[in-house]
Amino acid sequence: MGRGRRFLLIFEARGRSPLDRAPLLEGAREAVAPLQAFVGDLRVGERHLELDLFCPMLSLNEALKKLSSLLGGPPLSVRSLDVAQELPKERALGEVFYLFNSGRYWESHEALEALWKEAQGDEKRALQFLILVSAAFVHRQKGREQVALGILRRALARSEELPALGNLDLRGLAAQLQRLLERGALERPVLRELTPPQLAPLAEALARL
Repeated sequence: MGRGRRFLLIFEARGRSPLDRAPLLEGAREAVAPLQAFVGDLRVGERHLELDLFCPMLSLNEALKKLSSLLGGPPLSVRSLDVAQELPKERALGEVFYLFNSGRYWESHEALEALWKEAQGDEKRALQFLILVSAAFVHRQKGREQVALGILRRALARSEELPALGNLDLRGLAAQLQRLLERGALERPVLRELTPPQLAPLAEALARL
């Protein structure tokens, strides 16, 4: 028997950390096993946790009930991963901006991969940088801190003269990550948008208020 359809579930973190991942994953798998369902992976972010659920459609509601009981509340989001999203590039980059800054790095990584397959030249190189950064923080959400640090070092080794990627400030992100590496701590970075030149003086003035 197959594992059914694939879903991405988002729950509140409720104070959990990546250190809690292993027992949560084991508990989630045990909870849905009688339903011929399977939890493929689980990641714990600062404000949410997410898990990959393979489940027959007829058992989905019951699986959600069991997981909600285990994790302390209903899912914030249930998304089918069997349906590929094809978005125009600008909208896809907007989606990446939102997902990355929400700490939803796995989804950010997937959206970037889709863009990378169609990109060429400098754009492909810029996407590769952001893909590596997203991958690093996916590993952090699995409690693999040293793996995450290693991937970030690889990303930063390629970050000199980063090409533009829409309106995303990749150089600013690289500078943040360099400071994090120097401290040896992986705090959540912020991906910012570039300020249009005519608005830069106003932005600087507001920042001083």
